[in-house]
Amino acid sequence: MTSTVCSAPARPAAWASVLPDGKVEQTLVESWNGTSWSSTTSPDTGTGNNVLNAVSCTSSTSCVAVGFYYNGSSVAQTLVESWNGTAWSIITTPNKGTYPDGLFGVSCTSPTECTAVGVYYTRPPSRHSSRAGTGRPGRSSPPQRGTL
Repeated sequence: MTSTVCSAPARPAAWASVLPDGKVEQTLVESWNGTSWSSTTSPDTGTGNNVLNAVSCTSSTSCVAVGFYYNGSSVAQTLVESWNGTAWSIITTPNKGTYPDGLFGVSCTSPTECTAVGVYYTRPPSRHSSRAGTGRPGRSSPPQRGTL
């Protein structure tokens, strides 16, 4: 599990990502109803990993979750999903530059006012740098906190 938040008494929830049989991370959203946990379908984008890192809710019908996904070129891009009380949907977000971007935190003060924080690279991540992630050949490293 990457992050948990319980801000709306009627719908506390946990967000994470999981590795299914295909070894690609997909988003996972689970909600607590006071007695048991249940999974809620959340969308993924592209064919690579999708990761949700943080969530902020202003009510049981208004949440925003942030993270990153790998695009078709295996470069991490920002991922933002919104909950309207019925379903999750992906919100298009800007990316800064052509190198990996990712979001690691979000805070919402109302259903229409949120601030997300994360990281972007100003040059390709080095596969030999411990600050740049896993350094797997042929793939961009996932964005890491505090790394440019």
